[in-house]
Amino acid sequence: MDQSPDSPCNETCTLDRQNVCEGCFRTISEIIGWGRASAAEKRAILGRAQDRQNELVLVGQSASLNTP
Repeated sequence: MDQSPDSPCNETCTLDRQNVCEGCFRTISEIIGWGRASAAEKRAILGRAQDRQNELVLVGQSASLNTP
């Protein structure tokens, strides 16, 4: 049997303007569907959440480089 990943929820549940949680970087639909998702779907959600987090870090670094 395939091991299902644990929820990435860290109880920092605040949604941004795009309805992405600022704590775990999942979308509201990904959060709602987590309990019904297969292990493979959960791994895909975690991958997308990691991509969102990485993008936010890169955008923040880029903005700080452009600040005088």
